[in-house]
Amino acid sequence: MSSLEDDRDRGGLARVAGYLLLLGITCGGFLLVRRFGLRLTAPAPALGGDPFAAGGSQVKVDVLMHVLLAMGVIISTARLLGALFAWVRQPPVIGEVIAGILLGPSLLGRVWPEATAFVLPPTVAPFLSVLSQVGVSL
Repeated sequence: MSSLEDDRDRGGLARVAGYLLLLGITCGGFLLVRRFGLRLTAPAPALGGDPFAAGGSQVKVDVLMHVLLAMGVIISTARLLGALFAWVRQPPVIGEVIAGILLGPSLLGRVWPEATAFVLPPTVAPFLSVLSQVGVSL
């Protein structure tokens, strides 16, 4: 065997060993979290309230519909502006950031507050926050 083949074999073995190490760390982390999680108990539900009702108001809001609507508006606007910025040879992420600014309270909330209240009601903010953190993690 030549030294070039030996280097390739070592590189392949190092890659497999690294993969197995990452797999072991992931499984160990899962088992550790699971061990502590088994001791947890869920809090008691709020008395007489629908957990998906609009924050204490009399109006019921279909949270899932609003979260999906908000996600659709946010994603489509970000993709559209990202493609527009890529077309003018700018980084698409800049267009996506500008889409977030356009949809936020500083522009859409000031220009068309009714649309902001319908598409992004305050009741969906916690759900969108969780989804955005999951997106950043992925």
